[in-house]
Amino acid sequence: MRSNASGLGSHPKTDSILVEAVKRGLNTRVVGRSIVFLDETTSTNDEAKKLATQGATEGTVVLAKVQTAGRGRLGRQWYSPPGGVWMSIILRPDPYRVIQKITLLAGLAVAKTLRTFYKINAVLKWPNDVLVGDKKICGILTEGTFEGEIPLYVLVGIGLNANIDEEALREELRSEATSVKKLIRKEVSIIELLRHLLKTLDQDYQSFVSNKDEKLWSEYAKLSSTIGSDVRVDLGEGEVYEGRAEGISPEGGLIIKTEGGSMVTVLGGDCIHLKTKRKHEKG
Repeated sequence: MRSNASGLGSHPKTDSILVEAVKRGLNTRVVGRSIVFLDETTSTNDEAKKLATQGATEGTVVLAKVQTAGRGRLGRQWYSPPGGVWMSIILRPDPYRVIQKITLLAGLAVAKTLRTFYKINAVLKWPNDVLVGDKKICGILTEGTFEGEIPLYVLVGIGLNANIDEEALREELRSEATSVKKLIRKEVSIIELLRHLLKTLDQDYQSFVSNKDEKLWSEYAKLSSTIGSDVRVDLGEGEVYEGRAEGISPEGGLIIKTEGGSMVTVLGGDCIHLKTKRKHEKG
């Protein structure tokens, strides 16, 4: 039977052979040492949590062809039809590293992968989106389980629109989202895309856990569409901050210079760009 490596969902081989195809030549230290592929699941983060509580190896990746209840930040639904990269990675970082920065690290790995291997001008919108222009191509959802303040494990959910056609999207999403296929005008090999992404994420994660990640945050700032923009961040319950985004704090928060001139740092919230001051070019 002829194989088609353009997408996980259309690959005719067995799941075990598909997983081996992704792992072939991966040579990562942590991320992707174990890969689980599912035809359908509610959410890869849900499946990863089950595995993590059972003691799954750090770096275990859960992939799914379809998510029936994929979710983004703030409980929002994440539309997950066939053709996307829907995956979660189990990490067990040093409990004294800043866990919040893992969300930023994952977004950076996605953006660098798209820029390096597909010449897509991806940029980063704090805290968890990867954009091309003003359209979303990827979202990150990081969740953790803690014992007191000590993280037992961290789940990094990545939803990347790979081979999704615009007409396959719900009508209300078509003006807000884009895909790798649309941007490069052909189907991408999801197996190759996964290899590139897992390698990049593994390299950056090694820098993070070894406390040699200063270069990463310089790269993040360079690719950030938020830093240098006027923003409004809604923390909920009526707490809103508005002003110029000046940078990222050591904790991974967004530093905002308010209209009154004071500096505040927000660690989360719904960030809206009011006016973009920077332009990014391919590189």
